[in-house]
Amino acid sequence: MIRKIFYPLVLLTFGFFTLINIYFSQTLHPLFFNLTNNQKKTDAVLFLKKIKGTKEFPQQLQYFKNIYGQDIEKEVFTDETRRKEEVKNLETILLKNEKARDILVKLAILYFEDGNLIKAKDYYQRAKAIDPMIKNEKLEEM
Repeated sequence: MIRKIFYPLVLLTFGFFTLINIYFSQTLHPLFFNLTNNQKKTDAVLFLKKIKGTKEFPQQLQYFKNIYGQDIEKEVFTDETRRKEEVKNLETILLKNEKARDILVKLAILYFEDGNLIKAKDYYQRAKAIDPMIKNEKLEEM
């Protein structure tokens, strides 16, 4: 009599706890992950910024997007976005005053940092034409 009740009860209890375990292993992990999310996300952003331009970058970006969501891509490209906005603003200012040497130098630096050496050289030469005393070690090497 005890076996007829005991074994089904054990199996039912085991099945119940197995289902509970499966459920919480799927829902508890994201909750726990959110507790540690901030520092790890910051580390992921730094890592992605360092490997940007490598062949592994797209795969790693997708991996971290799956973990942290689409916003991580915006954080990785924040510097480029900010630099593009700054270039746009400086070029608008330059339209009003073509001989603003500081603006020309700043644009040369921004384009140099962006890897556009042709534009960087052009803006630096224009600035040097206005003020030959300008010296910038990075830009002088071009």
